[in-house]
Amino acid sequence: MTADSAARPAGRLASAALVLSASFVVSRVLGLLRNVLIADIFPRHATDAYFAAFRIPDTMYTLVSGGALASAFIPVFAGLLEERRGREAWRVASTVINTVFLALAVFAAVAFIFAPQIMALLLPSFAPGELGTAVDLTRIMLLQPIFLGVQAVVASVLQSYNRFTLTAVAPLVYTIAGIIGALLGRTYGVSALAWSIVVGALAYLVVQVPGMLPELRWRPSLDWDLPATREVLRLFIPRVIGLAAFQGMLLITLFLAGRLPSGSITAINFAWVVIWAPVSALGTAAATAIFPTLSRLHTAEDFRALRLTVHRGLRLALFLAVPAAVGLIVLRRPIVNLLFHRGNFTDLAVEQTAWALMFYALALPALTAIEVLPRVFYAMRETVTPVRIAIVAVTIDAILSVVFVALFPHSEGQGGLALATAIASTLQAGWLVASLQGRLGSIGVPSLLGTLRDALLGSAAMAVVVYVVLRGLAAFIPDIGFGAFTIVVVTGGLGVLTFAWVEWLLGAPELEQAVGMLRRRQQKSRLKL
Repeated sequence: MTADSAARPAGRLASAALVLSASFVVSRVLGLLRNVLIADIFPRHATDAYFAAFRIPDTMYTLVSGGALASAFIPVFAGLLEERRGREAWRVASTVINTVFLALAVFAAVAFIFAPQIMALLLPSFAPGELGTAVDLTRIMLLQPIFLGVQAVVASVLQSYNRFTLTAVAPLVYTIAGIIGALLGRTYGVSALAWSIVVGALAYLVVQVPGMLPELRWRPSLDWDLPATREVLRLFIPRVIGLAAFQGMLLITLFLAGRLPSGSITAINFAWVVIWAPVSALGTAAATAIFPTLSRLHTAEDFRALRLTVHRGLRLALFLAVPAAVGLIVLRRPIVNLLFHRGNFTDLAVEQTAWALMFYALALPALTAIEVLPRVFYAMRETVTPVRIAIVAVTIDAILSVVFVALFPHSEGQGGLALATAIASTLQAGWLVASLQGRLGSIGVPSLLGTLRDALLGSAAMAVVVYVVLRGLAAFIPDIGFGAFTIVVVTGGLGVLTFAWVEWLLGAPELEQAVGMLRRRQQKSRLKL
């Protein structure tokens, strides 16, 4: 096989990755708008209760469905399609859909009954009224994971057919529902926000269903006797163990943050929302686009194309993630001011969130890589190695969280929680690269290190320029409202230009790759018009 033929899978995925990336960017922008409204409309005790309540349904969805199910289901389903065994593939899909629905319905019923005991255990320092609000919100949102669980299977089916448009649109509908709920909160309180999450999850599912209709062969059965279905289960169990460990870490974070000053839970969640925007646009989009193709390449034993697809996607994602992290660190305060500083979001809340954001930003390159690397293992139907690594990383995160919360001043403990995540994520990403290098023979680690070197040099120059300009503007422009917008746009624009200029001087190939992808996307848009 020639290098050109090996490169074709990666080339064909560029358009899908751009569509998904654009969707994730828009979704995150809308998500930020939703959180801006939440920060403005609701007092901190209400948002603390809401974010705490969200943890239980989110844990249910993640464990039963979410990334765990997709990583187990897509390799099997896409492999059956590659082997032209469509009827069997749909028997597997029907079994998974029906099982997910039944399992989440049962878990929701149990969680509804024991919600007071669960929340009291997680939030021992909450006042009775705040705890009661968290319980009520939890019970409302327990419908959400049922709808999201089924849609996760539907999305996996569509991605296996390389249909990404509806899976790109669906998150936008979900987020828009949350925006409407936040606005209704002015009249109906924080419960309107919880109900909007349920309605949005239902819309998330409904929007994607038409994409399956041409091949839809769903049947109300549970065919767990099929070898392919048992293969899904075999791949799923190790993955869900790893996710259970991660969700346990999130619960530990919630427990520790609940013992910090009021507003700490909200600060951590808002900082995480900000950091996850570039992670989604760079890592999640690339991983979602390449995963079905990686599964097919592994089934076809085309390992050269598989390595090249992974290498190109990872290099570009890391090349853009490093300057994004540095930019967030330098501009953390004006960014938080721009997004959230209004209404009920006070100066103290800004400082709490910016402090957490600074440490979370350190994790951005690692989190981006972690979105891509485990899916390579899953495409090869190997779930034990990435899960083992994830469990160790989560354990390190938990230990460091306890240590850093004790070492940091009580009023700044959320920073310790974020720093623990940054360290653990970096160790996890490095370990995954080393393991994948051994498994595939080579994924071009020297080239990846060269990419990181170039990105760090460009980011360092960018940081100096942004910091100097930021200090100059701060002397006569207030960093709130329109002033914050001006600061972020001016300094951010200069930062991007500085980074691009340095990379051009260095001759970084990723710069040309990124520009080329944007040009191809613009040309396709013009042709459609």
